[in-house]
Amino acid sequence: MKVEKIETISLKIPHNFVKQLDKIAKEEDRSRSSVMRMAFEKFLEDYAEEKWTKKIIAEYEKDGGSNQKTYTLEEIMNLLS
Repeated sequence: MKVEKIETISLKIPHNFVKQLDKIAKEEDRSRSSVMRMAFEKFLEDYAEEKWTKKIIAEYEKDGGSNQKTYTLEEIMNLLS
């Protein structure tokens, strides 16, 4: 099992976010940090997906929409990097 390095950051957020965070942490029986890590992970996944989607759309539009290319998994991974 690979041990991942954990770093500490500080973040200023509005009080109502803290209240919502605490409510979720309590409901999920998790710490604030755990809930925030999950939120950041989701954000990063969504960001990568949006970036990939924009690249695919740009490629499609560059071809004028006439060349409906099928992408292999390797091609998609290359577009993401």
